[in-house]
Amino acid sequence: MPRHQYRLDQGEVPDLEGFATKFRRKIMYAASKVVALKARVLAPDSGIARKGKLKRTIRYGAQDRGWEGYVKTKAPHAHLVHEGTAPHVIPAPPDTATARRAFPLYAGGQAVQHPGARAQPFLVEAERQARPEVERVLREGAAEAVAEVAAGVGG
Repeated sequence: MPRHQYRLDQGEVPDLEGFATKFRRKIMYAASKVVALKARVLAPDSGIARKGKLKRTIRYGAQDRGWEGYVKTKAPHAHLVHEGTAPHVIPAPPDTATARRAFPLYAGGQAVQHPGARAQPFLVEAERQARPEVERVLREGAAEAVAEVAAGVGG
């Protein structure tokens, strides 16, 4: 399952080491959401059998201490789309009546040569395209957290 993590201390972001965990998590959650929404736009459609499943299974969040956020997909075929596949032979199933019904492409128990598929790294591309927006969200979140602490709301 493709999963990408993002650290708060990477890029042009404010120093958040002095903030409480709840503020860091809140800020990182918002930043991860930006990347996830971009990934949902960029995720390719995998075909009729799984129409939209890749886009629907993209999840995001922040780790416990709030230093890292993540964007991942839970679709079972996501790694094949994201990383691609090399050309390979798909072995034939046993030539039985049940196998012929379950695998109609294997006419007569023949193996099939799969041509492979090129990689479509939509999570990496989403992070690259969303980076300016993520940095803006991190800066704004830090400013809001400072305002909340100054107002005595949290700490």
